[in-house]
Amino acid sequence: LLRIPFYEIRYLDVRLNYVTIHGKRDHTVKRTLSEFEALLDERFFRAGRGLIVNLAQISRVTKSDVFLSDGTVLPLPRGAYEPLNRAIIART
Repeated sequence: LLRIPFYEIRYLDVRLNYVTIHGKRDHTVKRTLSEFEALLDERFFRAGRGLIVNLAQISRVTKSDVFLSDGTVLPLPRGAYEPLNRAIIART
C-alpha cells in the first residue's frame, strides 16, 4: 500500500493492464484507469481512454498536445481539446 498526495501526481497513463502514476517518482500498478478515476477529484481530467492529467500541472494545451509545467508533453486524443479547455476554465 502506497499513499501519494494528489498534488504530487502529474498524470496517470495506461499500458496494457498496468497504470503508471507519474509524480515525484513513477509507480506502476495492475489496476484499471477507471478505478483511479473514481478515487481522484475535480483536480484531475480524464483525456481519452488512457490518460488522466492533473489540471494544476498543465501549462499549455494545443489541439494535439498537453504541455505540463515540468516540460512533459503528452499527446491529446482527438476530441479531448474542448472538454479539457472547459475543465481548465471551470477550475480557475
